[in-house]
Amino acid sequence: MGRSEILQRIQQAVKNADPPGLPSGQPAFPVYTDPVAQFRKELEAVDGHFYDGRRKGRLPDILSEILAQCRTEEIHWEAHELFERHGIQAQLAQPKAFDAGRLAFSRHAGHRVEFPIRIDSKASSRQELASVRLSAGSAAWGIAETGTVVQQVQAGTGRLFAVLPPCHLVFLSRANLLMNHSEFFGTERMGGQGSATTLVTGPSRTADIEKQLVLGVHGPKRCFVILTS
Repeated sequence: MGRSEILQRIQQAVKNADPPGLPSGQPAFPVYTDPVAQFRKELEAVDGHFYDGRRKGRLPDILSEILAQCRTEEIHWEAHELFERHGIQAQLAQPKAFDAGRLAFSRHAGHRVEFPIRIDSKASSRQELASVRLSAGSAAWGIAETGTVVQQVQAGTGRLFAVLPPCHLVFLSRANLLMNHSEFFGTERMGGQGSATTLVTGPSRTADIEKQLVLGVHGPKRCFVILTS
């Protein structure tokens, strides 16, 4: 059956049919007794990696493990604000490390992270960014229903920071973990303050070619989320 014949049959079928009415309200969205457990379940179901960093003194070990998994000794940081927001002890070796046009990073020999983290910087370029293996940023929100993090591009960081490196680490505050998508889309939270808002659920994936699942085509191959207080 050709395309034209299929379209003709559809047109004939709906020609005299009454259009369905518009929905009168939203569907019921899930609510969870343990949204952290639900977020972890959904994230890990799509090959994401979840760490609970709320216990005191746990963050250095978590970061060390992530560095080892990504086979790098450097973390490239998105913004200065995330250190205070997520309780990460850090010292700027250069006062203007996070100025526009700079790429802020910390180096950890042997994949071992110790606090306070020393932050250095270098001139930023597309070539420098292309060599980054692990970038780290802060999620504006998390959605337990699907294990999704909401990322908002901040001034000076650019949109490549979260998608070009093969590994991306997101810090998510427990206070910003929402139950479901209705809590995000149905409120002023969706607007945000950045130049772009992106909803990310696990590593980048596609099965466009011969239905073979491939990770990392349109973004990071590995996605890490650390939950903080």
